[in-house]
Amino acid sequence: MNPTAIRRPAVPVLLAALLAALLLAAGCAPRVSPPGTVIADLRDMPQDAGAYIDPLTATRPLLPPDQHKALADDYRQRFFAPWARTAPAHGPKEVFGFLDGFDPARYHGENRLPLPAGLASEMRELADPESFPNTLRPAISVVASDLRVLPTVRPLFHNFALAGEGYPFDYNQNSAVWAQTPLLVLHTSADGAWALVETSAAAGWMPTRDLAFVDAGFMDAFNTVHLAALTADRVPVADCFGQFRFMGRVGMVLPLTGRDSRNLDVLLAARDTKGQAVLLTASLGDDVAAPWPLAPTPANFARLANELLGQPYGWGGMYANRDCSALVMDLFAPMGIWQPRNSAAQARHWGLVPFGDMDREARLHAIAAQARPWLTLLWRPGHIVVYLGQWQGRPAVLHSAWGLRTLAGKASGRHILGATVITSLEPGEDLPELERPAGNLLLQLGGLAQVGR
Repeated sequence: MNPTAIRRPAVPVLLAALLAALLLAAGCAPRVSPPGTVIADLRDMPQDAGAYIDPLTATRPLLPPDQHKALADDYRQRFFAPWARTAPAHGPKEVFGFLDGFDPARYHGENRLPLPAGLASEMRELADPESFPNTLRPAISVVASDLRVLPTVRPLFHNFALAGEGYPFDYNQNSAVWAQTPLLVLHTSADGAWALVETSAAAGWMPTRDLAFVDAGFMDAFNTVHLAALTADRVPVADCFGQFRFMGRVGMVLPLTGRDSRNLDVLLAARDTKGQAVLLTASLGDDVAAPWPLAPTPANFARLANELLGQPYGWGGMYANRDCSALVMDLFAPMGIWQPRNSAAQARHWGLVPFGDMDREARLHAIAAQARPWLTLLWRPGHIVVYLGQWQGRPAVLHSAWGLRTLAGKASGRHILGATVITSLEPGEDLPELERPAGNLLLQLGGLAQVGR
C-alpha cells in the first residue's frame, strides 16, 4: 500500500483504544498466557515414572500370583478370540450405524472445506451393507494399520473454528491396530480394497493389503503356549532374512519359541502374494522384549511408562500414536491384563466407584484413601488416567492428553498438551485462562476403578 494513502485514526478511535488498554490493565478482561507457555505441572513434576515408585517395593508384585495368572489367562482368551468366532461379535447396527446417518455436509476434509455431497452414496455403495457379512474369515494384521468407521482414508472433521473440534479429531478414526493382531474379517468392500474386521477390543475398516488370511495350521502354530511382550516402543522388527517387517510397539505380544541369555526367538506373520499368512521367525533382544506376562511390579510399570512418556497424542491411534485409552491398553498388555478400547468401557470393566457430588477435598481424600498406584484408573467422561501415587501431597497421574479447556472472554479454547505426560489432577491451575470448573480435571472426575478387582 502507498504510505501516503494511510489515514490517521480519528480521535474517537484513539480514545477507544486507550480505554481498552486501561481496562486490560485494570483486570477487566481475562489474562491469557503467552503462546508456548508450559504449565507448572510439566515444569515441576518429574516426567520420569521411576520418580514415583518406592525403591523398597519397586520389585514387589502388585497382584497375588493366582489373581495375576487368572488375568493373563483371560487376556490370552480375549486376544485370540477373533479366531474362535464363527459369527460377528458386532451386528450390522453397530458397524453400519454411522453410515446410516452419515451427512457429509456436517463434516470437513483435510483441506478444511466441506465434504462433497456425493460421499454418502459412494460410501454406501462401497460398504455394501445389504450383503453383510460377506466374508467371515480369520486373519492377522501384518503391519500397523487403522480401523476406520467408513471404508476410506478421508478424514471427517467438524468445524475447525470450534475448540475441541477440527484437527486432530477425525470422526472416521476408530482405533489403531498394531501388527500381528488376530482378526476376524466380517465383510469386504465392493471394490475389495477394504476389510471390515474385529479385534479383541474394536471393529472397523482396514485396507486389505494390511492383513493376511490364516488357516487352521497357522492359528495352531501362532497360538503358542508361551508369548513374548514388547517392552520398548517403535522398535524395528526384521525377520530371519534381515527384511524389515514392522515397528514393534509396547502393547504387542508375539509367539515365543525359544530364548537364550540375550535374545528371544519369536514367530511373525507375513502376507504372501495370494493374501495368505506365512510364518517367519525373528530374534528380539532382551532389552526390547521379555517373556509374557511381565510381573506387575512398580518397576516394570515405570519402565513401560517411560517408553511412552512424551510421545504425541493420537486421537483414535492416528499416526500410530496413542490416545488416553490406548495408553491404558498398551501399558497393561505386557502384564497380561486386558483392557477395553475406550475410557468409559475401561472404567466399567473394573467397576467404577463414583464420586457423585463430592467436593474437591472429599475427592482428594477418597483418592488418597482408596487409590492404589498403577492399579487405579481415574475416569471422567471422555478421558482416563492412571494413578501413580502421591507427589508432594497431591495425586500424580499418567495420561495421554490433547489439551486443557480454556476461556478467554467468551471464546472457548484449548491449551495444548498433545502428549503422554505426568501431571497432578489439576493441571493448568496456574493458567489464568483455564476454564473453571470445566477445565479442572479433579472436579470433573466421575470416579475411580481398581484394576484386577
